[in-house]
Amino acid sequence: MNEKAIQDAYEMFKSGGYNGSIDDYKQLISTNGNALNDSYEIFKGGGYNKDIDSFKTLMGLKKKKVQIGVQLWEVVHRYLRNLKEKLLKR
Repeated sequence: MNEKAIQDAYEMFKSGGYNGSIDDYKQLISTNGNALNDSYEIFKGGGYNKDIDSFKTLMGLKKKKVQIGVQLWEVVHRYLRNLKEKLLKR
């Protein structure tokens, strides 16, 4: 999630006639697919050149898959380290 990007997307959305608060905007794009797509298209018009999944991640609506992989790796690494310590004690 990038707060600056969210603020910029919100300001762009407001320039198109939206009059809710930034918190309302965050709630709107997280629950309304049409509003999310409209916001994405407006943001693209401002120079954003990535796909909608990247936009969702930028807006904090989608977790990066890498984070899950890193967390899984940490769990496996911890397990293997503990297993190694147990085997060395024998």
